[in-house]
Amino acid sequence: MYEQDIELTKLLLDKLHQLDEHGEDLRGKIDQLQSELEETVTVRDERENYLDVLSRAASLLERSDLQVESPETTTLESEINDLKSQMEAIDQEVIQYRKLVDELRERAPKLLQAASDDAPDGTASVDDDQPTEQVDTEEVGSTSPFDQGEPAPEGDPPPTEDAGSTNEPAATEEPPQERADFSRPTELSQLFNLKDLKVKEAFTYGLGAAYIVDATSVLDRVPHYDKHFLALPEDQIRDELINDINRLSNEISGDFFIIFTKPYEPSAERGTHVKVEFAGDDSSKDDADNRVLSLVSEILEKDRVACVVTGDSTLGDTVRNQDVHVIALGDFFNT
Repeated sequence: MYEQDIELTKLLLDKLHQLDEHGEDLRGKIDQLQSELEETVTVRDERENYLDVLSRAASLLERSDLQVESPETTTLESEINDLKSQMEAIDQEVIQYRKLVDELRERAPKLLQAASDDAPDGTASVDDDQPTEQVDTEEVGSTSPFDQGEPAPEGDPPPTEDAGSTNEPAATEEPPQERADFSRPTELSQLFNLKDLKVKEAFTYGLGAAYIVDATSVLDRVPHYDKHFLALPEDQIRDELINDINRLSNEISGDFFIIFTKPYEPSAERGTHVKVEFAGDDSSKDDADNRVLSLVSEILEKDRVACVVTGDSTLGDTVRNQDVHVIALGDFFNT
């Protein structure tokens, strides 16, 4: 294994770590500003109920010096939107770097292990010595319990067969056990960034916006809908997404369009504000993206606000040129 390969992989992992840390910092700032914004909105809404009364009282009492304007939220909203844009850019970078790391994990696990080792001298031993030693120790380990006693040539084969027979069921039982440890969130606030979406609904998107969900990127990148991680059929995962969006439509006003690549028969119930569309039989991601673009055009022609929920940077850049709100997956879903 070349030292340059290890060094480049280290740089890749370091960059991903830096992006994750930067993203966490931004999320902390956004959460802080969101809290300030919510408090400001609460004060403003409370004062709306009696501000006109105090205004008349100040006039009658000739105490205009005690009149105070309601707090404005424009500055906070602008700061939050700016940080959100930075967060979205970081999310796109993270997706690119994580794809590379995932590919290395599949194609060159030893290289990734070597690059993850902090000690430079230790990486060489990980590359050249440890894999072969691990294989040898596993093989010895399966027979060592029987080698510790008196040697019995005729008795060796039966123990190894018994060990194999007892190991095989354990190996088949491990994956279900791992899946059992994961419980998929059920609360709406655990699945979606509900607070943020409601604030955006009030001050950015407005009531009655149209939300177009790029389902392909959701199924590929959001853990709550990862068929491999959940070990569920893809159609069932799709139904989970539809059901969750349907529940969200009861909290957020507007219409939700969920765009899938290929058709299937949804069994999930949905209300009148949730629509499921398919690009068509034997369609590709490009076909689904084209359907998103055409739907955006239809919505804009009706003078409605369009929001596209996607993790696809190319699709996001395309619709953003059309003066459309692009919502990153990390802003829409609570991942």
